[in-house]
Amino acid sequence: MTAQTDAPTVGAVRAIATPHTLATEAGRQAFADGGSAVDAAIAADAVLTVVYPHNTAIGGDLIALVARTAAADAGADGDPPTSAAPAPGAGSQTTLELVDGFGYAPRAVDPAAWGTSGRVPAFGPESITVPGTLRGWKHLHDTYGRLPWARLLEPAIACARDGYPISESLRGAIDRTAASGPEGLAFVEAMFGPDWAEAEQASNPALARTLTRLAEAGPDDFYAGAVAADVLAYLQQVRPDFAAEDLADYTVHIGEPLSTEFAGLTVNTGGAPCQGFALLRYLDELGEAAEPRGAAGADGVGGAAGSDSVGASGVGESGGGNGSSGADSIDDGALTDAALARIWTGSFAASDALRDSVLAEDTDPALLLDRSGRLGSGDPAASPTGSASPAGSAFPTGGASPADTVRPVATPPADGDTVGIAASDGEVSISLIQSLYSAFGSRCLDPHTGIVFQNRGSMFSLDPDSPQLVRGRTRPAHTLMPVIVTDPTGRPALVQATMGGKAQAQIHARLFTHLVRGGTAAEAVALPRWVTGVRHPDDTPQSVHAEEDVPAEAVAELERSSPEPVQWTAPRTDWMGHANVIDLRGETPEAASDLRADGSAWVG
Repeated sequence: MTAQTDAPTVGAVRAIATPHTLATEAGRQAFADGGSAVDAAIAADAVLTVVYPHNTAIGGDLIALVARTAAADAGADGDPPTSAAPAPGAGSQTTLELVDGFGYAPRAVDPAAWGTSGRVPAFGPESITVPGTLRGWKHLHDTYGRLPWARLLEPAIACARDGYPISESLRGAIDRTAASGPEGLAFVEAMFGPDWAEAEQASNPALARTLTRLAEAGPDDFYAGAVAADVLAYLQQVRPDFAAEDLADYTVHIGEPLSTEFAGLTVNTGGAPCQGFALLRYLDELGEAAEPRGAAGADGVGGAAGSDSVGASGVGESGGGNGSSGADSIDDGALTDAALARIWTGSFAASDALRDSVLAEDTDPALLLDRSGRLGSGDPAASPTGSASPAGSAFPTGGASPADTVRPVATPPADGDTVGIAASDGEVSISLIQSLYSAFGSRCLDPHTGIVFQNRGSMFSLDPDSPQLVRGRTRPAHTLMPVIVTDPTGRPALVQATMGGKAQAQIHARLFTHLVRGGTAAEAVALPRWVTGVRHPDDTPQSVHAEEDVPAEAVAELERSSPEPVQWTAPRTDWMGHANVIDLRGETPEAASDLRADGSAWVG
């Protein structure tokens, strides 16, 4: 795996970064044909559903955050994207739109079908929810696209029909799945044939036919058309509670992002049922922990260590800042790796507890961000859903922190099987995240359509008193989270996208803080990483996994803040996330793709 970053050319405004070189090339071709950043992202995403089938599929979910900057006097719908960005300042305005293509459980689901405790099964038909990807693509294309719909699927169809090389990441997933047991081996043999162990190429002719039909008939055919009929026939074969109306009635949710201020920038991400709140909570805590510039803490952390370019990065040159207050300066000493690690485990363990116990589609985002203990106040208005709910029992009275009182129900350790795409054309920028959840999702493959279906339903609870109880037409808690950072004028400054399962918020925090302290996009995606939380079956919420080249000062803080020894993994480990970043703060974009993936970045 190698990171690839193309040097910006003079006057360049278009950029894309993805976890696979074939996807990046599809995006580049879309740009070359006059497409917008959204066209490029959809074309790339479609290719990934073919060449990265362990991480994504059209049988999965999607979320995207789109920033559009247009002239202030443009019409209500704005002008189509152009090759040149509008001039910053009073003559332009930026709008942000969150496109939530998360799927729901079928209406006829029986919550007691699999018991009354624990979670929905991690794999198999029970874990399938209605896929939201195609309707997500449709909304994005209808709103921001310039190229014909069919054009966007051409590269993916060619890959599925003619074949593609099995990448390093895919090979690892194939081998792990085959070794997981008889069901995993059966899936691998069905997907890749009897010679899967030695195969260097793969194809999916059935998926090529399905994508060709969708190119001709449009994305709605997945929900009410020939493809829908095929999908429903398979789903009803493996899980009879699916009905035609579950597909036909599906719509994406359109809304505004959840945001916080940090170092003069606004960090925008997804609200409930997305876990974006975890990133914002951490940044608020980090801002509160900032010390005056040059003041060393008890361990000597202070000064400009690890932030050589703070003057140009938005980090303050005097005084301390507070992320939650919107201050435009943050002490550079608060952004060293040691300072980040000092509050890391506690912050993200608290957020993970909320995600795994109360996060649901109707959870009040303000309560997820509130660290004062309101969830334990006994006030019905302070319950996660804004009403008197059995979930309130998870938060005793007395003002205790949710991290101290919540009793989350274990969810299956996710491999982080997701793709993240960052793209920008100077007017439109998009962070697009698409996923199956675990490796190869539910491991349910329809041989007729070639579609693999997600296992997002495994995030549902079986506890009748849980706000995460599986119910008809409800969406489960989600790990997917897009990120776009805007500057004080409201224009996009950073576009971030990553896989990483439950650790996505942590990876975003690592990326963003390095960029704020003056680092480059290429440095940010290559930095050694650590994550806390459950990654493997024997882990606890305080487990820390770190790549072997994490700086010693950060390791010392991680060991100090966790009751468990750090668990080591090799540098640039695949499951530590495939991050992609575009930095728009300079005269030309800078884009970078993660060394842990098989991707590349392009600017032109």
